[in-house]
Amino acid sequence: MDTAKYSNVLLNAFNKLSQLYYEMKKYNKVIETGKLWAKATPGKYFPYLWTAYAYFGLSDTEKACANLRKVIKIDPKNVNARKYLKENCGK
Repeated sequence: MDTAKYSNVLLNAFNKLSQLYYEMKKYNKVIETGKLWAKATPGKYFPYLWTAYAYFGLSDTEKACANLRKVIKIDPKNVNARKYLKENCGK
């Protein structure tokens, strides 16, 4: 599949799926979706942000913070990731 051609469609689909799983508190499904999403759209920060939220939901701060750091590495100006990192990861 030519992921570049369908990048907006993939972004919207993975984002909605992650949001639905998160709202249902199916955090492991958010993480699974995030892994597929990251593979399908390399260089995008969105899957790591959702994965971080899911790990926070599972009370796994270490993995959540690691994913927030990935977000900031990809998008250094990401306000949400910086906020969550500062508030929850001591950085």
